[in-house]
Formats: sequence, structure tokens, C-alpha cells
Amino acid sequence: DPEDGQIPYTMLAKPKYYWRAYNMLNTYDNPEERPLGERCTVGFGSTGGPPMLPVLYNNNYKFIQTRDQVLILVEMNHSVRTIRLDAEPLPEVIRPWMGDSIGHWEGDTLVVRTTQFHPQQDLRLAIKHQVMMSKDSVVEERFTRVSDSEINYSFTITDDSLYSQPWTGE
Repeated sequence: DPEDGQIPYTMLAKPKYYWRAYNMLNTYDNPEERPLGERCTVGFGSTGGPPMLPVLYNNNYKFIQTRDQVLILVEMNHSVRTIRLDAEPLPEVIRPWMGDSIGHWEGDTLVVRTTQFHPQQDLRLAIKHQVMMSKDSVVEERFTRVSDSEINYSFTITDDSLYSQPWTGE
């Protein structure tokens, strides 16, 4: 969603997206200007999420659940994402690389709300997808196990500074 399958950037966000992408792909003066995946800080694009989007390879995940957390080990760059269950948000000044993820169970579905994204993760570039986020984006994800080897995954991104409407993928 939306029906046309296009990310609904606002008129102000679209030029910002192109400018950030141009600078990221054409600036080589120091490592801080290079994409985070190239620097092995997090995976390319948004493979570790949120949202978790596929790249050309290493799209495997391992889920580990404890009483208080769900951990997602991402094959690309071996990032580990921590989802704290039924927890309070971190202080506003703390902005982890993959945001602050808080989850709860609705029946068989793990619902995760992530906020407080790190400002250096504003543009996530990969060959198959490119996503712009802001430090104020909100991502809600739903993980539903549908068989012994399959999980239905969906996400909705909301950010009035970037998008004309919330948008959803599955």
C-alpha cells in the first residue's frame, strides 16, 4: 500500500532523497560519508531493518526468544537486532542503529513498534530497494508464524515529514 506500489514521498522529501543518494554514491573523501553497509556498521539497504527488506544475498535471519526479548540475528554483517518485550521506550537521546524496538504479543503475532532511529540511517541504499527514514520515523511490524518454516512479515512506516501517507509492505 499504496496501490501503485510506489513509496509516497512528499514533494519536499523527494529532492532530499535524490540529493542524499547522489552525495552518498559520489563522495569519497572520508569513511563517514560512505554507506553504512560498506562500512560494515549495519547491513546494506535495510536488511536488518526495520523494516527488514531483502538485498541480493545474505537474506537469512535467526530468531532467538527469551522471556524479555526477541533477538534477530541478520546474516548480512551479522547485525543483531534487539526487540524488548513490553518495555518502556529508551530515553529520547539514545538512538540505536536500528532504532528502539518494543514488542508485544497479540495472539500468535509479534507486534513491534520501532522509533528513535539513528540520524545516520536516514538513507538506506541497496540495489533492490532504497528507503529514506528520519530520526522521527515510526515502523510497526507484524511477525506471524504460519508454518514450521515460514513467517508472514508485514510493516507500516509513518513519517509525516517524508511521506504523504503511511505505507505498508508485506
